[in-house]
Amino acid sequence: DFLYPQGTAAGTHGTQIRSLLLPGAAIIIAIRRDDKLVVPYGDSVLEGDDRLDLLVERKRLGELQAGREIAAR
Repeated sequence: DFLYPQGTAAGTHGTQIRSLLLPGAAIIIAIRRDDKLVVPYGDSVLEGDDRLDLLVERKRLGELQAGREIAAR
């Protein structure tokens, strides 16, 4: 799971996932929202308490863990 901290650019309500700048070949495989799994599409919009399930290369995992932020374009 990856939880966007409140107040980051990507964590704000209304950001489309296609706008996220993910490291390497990271892929969003699911959005966890209110105890439900949502299949992500490019035009899927993040909500405040969303959690993202990501598939990411092990060598790039540190980039996510270090800052816990992913920028939006």
